[in-house]
Amino acid sequence: MKHSVHLILVFWATILMSCGGNPFHNGKNRRHLALMDSLVEADADSALRLMGQTQSGGWSRRDAMRLELLRAKAMNRADSLFTTDSLMLSVVKYYQRHGSRNDRMLSLYLLGCTYRDMGAAPRAIETWQKAVAEADTTRQDCDLSTLMRIHSQMNGLYTRQRLPEYAQQEIEIAEALCWKMKGTLNALIFEEKKCNILFSKGEYEECIQASNALYQRYLQYGYREEAKVVSIFSLKSYLAIGEYAKAKPYLDLYESYCLSLSDSRKLNGGLAPYYINKGNYYLGIGKMDSAEDCFRKALPDKSKRNNALLIYKGLYQTYSQQCRLDSALKYMSLYSEAKERDFYNSAAQATINAKNLYDYSVEQKISIEEQEKATLRIRYIYALIFIIAILLCCAMFIWNRMLKKDFVLQQEKDKLQSITQDLQDSKKLLTALYEEKERIKKSEGDALERIADLDSEMKRLIDKHYSEEAKRKSAEQERKALDTQLSAERERVEKYREELKALQNRISEQEEEIIRYQEERNRSERVLAMIPSMQRAKSMAESEIMARFIAVRNGESRVPLTDTDWQDLEDTITSIYPRFTGQINVNSLLTDTDYKICLLVKAQFCPKDIDVLMGWSIGYSSTVRRRLLEVVFNIKGGAAEFDRKIGLLQ
Repeated sequence: MKHSVHLILVFWATILMSCGGNPFHNGKNRRHLALMDSLVEADADSALRLMGQTQSGGWSRRDAMRLELLRAKAMNRADSLFTTDSLMLSVVKYYQRHGSRNDRMLSLYLLGCTYRDMGAAPRAIETWQKAVAEADTTRQDCDLSTLMRIHSQMNGLYTRQRLPEYAQQEIEIAEALCWKMKGTLNALIFEEKKCNILFSKGEYEECIQASNALYQRYLQYGYREEAKVVSIFSLKSYLAIGEYAKAKPYLDLYESYCLSLSDSRKLNGGLAPYYINKGNYYLGIGKMDSAEDCFRKALPDKSKRNNALLIYKGLYQTYSQQCRLDSALKYMSLYSEAKERDFYNSAAQATINAKNLYDYSVEQKISIEEQEKATLRIRYIYALIFIIAILLCCAMFIWNRMLKKDFVLQQEKDKLQSITQDLQDSKKLLTALYEEKERIKKSEGDALERIADLDSEMKRLIDKHYSEEAKRKSAEQERKALDTQLSAERERVEKYREELKALQNRISEQEEEIIRYQEERNRSERVLAMIPSMQRAKSMAESEIMARFIAVRNGESRVPLTDTDWQDLEDTITSIYPRFTGQINVNSLLTDTDYKICLLVKAQFCPKDIDVLMGWSIGYSSTVRRRLLEVVFNIKGGAAEFDRKIGLLQ
């Protein structure tokens, strides 16, 4: 009996060891997990490397689930993208049964982040709402930090979905949690996001009041640099409502902050927002040269955010007010292209959102009973009709834009024809004026001949006076008459001379007007000549291979360039510029790398982009391009001259 009791105890101890793991190892594993938990908060990248070296074999289910939860938390902190939800679903399922409220909230929050990275926005929102429902803010041990992050993530997702009302609600909750946790700086940052939402909604007066109040609060808590940053909302609001005098102090305040930074990359969007707002201020007060200078200084950062759209719009407005038609037409075209790209991106995002909503509703309705299938079919049809309606609206908008471009082109042609007709009329008028001038010259000659005849006649009469005293009185009268007639003829000659001078002045004015018409016609012809090159550049910029190279340049694609990519780039350039490849390949001294540099320059990549795409150090491409100028074109010069020569090849 005693031995049987011992055997039973050993049996149950073995079962407990197999289910719960070795107590010694469990204690060691949990100390290791506690260490990794604190490391995640301090350095997420180091925590991920440590977890990658951790072997979880033989761990209890509780410790293994805790390890996966910490791994997901570290990935989220390190901005690593989640690609699947299978593991997190297991973690959530485990903590729904065995975890505390904080554990359930954290697991649901990380699952929502997984759906966020997978592009399933509705599912992410629903999961985060479930996580919020798990929080009990009345308890002392409530994880307010995670709850604040959930509302912050929901704000970001609503902002990307262009739902400002919902985004504002979430940001107010996150701000209240920060004040509750005594996180002053984070709370003020959330208030700054509220100012951005008010500006995006067009509530400029409310935005000015909120940003001024936030400026005072930043100063109250000693954050002077952050206070200068928030002044941009008041600046943009006053510029939007046209009160430029009130915008000037905020412009000076924001300028002092931007110019005091040693590294402009700390600014969201670079220095372009500062120069854009300063250019809009100068544009509003009529200083066109200063506005042009500011917008051109913003051009290096045009690829960040939506800077290009604002820069091209500002330059177009500046040149329009300066009556520089060729430059205004150029930037109007660039602004239209940027506007179309923004519209295409918005339309694509709207289609993706609609698709996400559709896919999510399908997944949610799969488990409904058979009697609801008819209702599901109707909802599917409505969803498809909604998507088709969106696509039709996009197509109609694109078609309208194309018609508008054709209308503008026709107007330019009509204007050119009108200028040509005016030029022809001016030539006819000039011919008539020349004929009138010749007639006046001829009349002047006849008058001079008559004066000469009258002088001869007067001399003859005077001689006759001495010989015929009897006829003196009649001769004297005749002489007086001749004098009167002579004076009249001289006055007539003077009148003819004045008319000739007026006609000469008029001819000079007509000649100047003809020159102006010819210059206007030459400018219009240059604009029309630029249209094919602009269309080729547009075709090149909109090609798929350019999108591939740009993605590699911006770091959006981690897949390196392949020989196929280079061949596609060469084929695209050859299709647009048929003679380019033949002109480059004439020189057999080019290496494969040299030829790739020629392709990148023809594709209008800047030197910095070429260094990134070729994997060189900054500035090395300038040395190579100077060498290629002598190799390809047999001339010496700088890298910029090589770029210009390559750009002229067709």
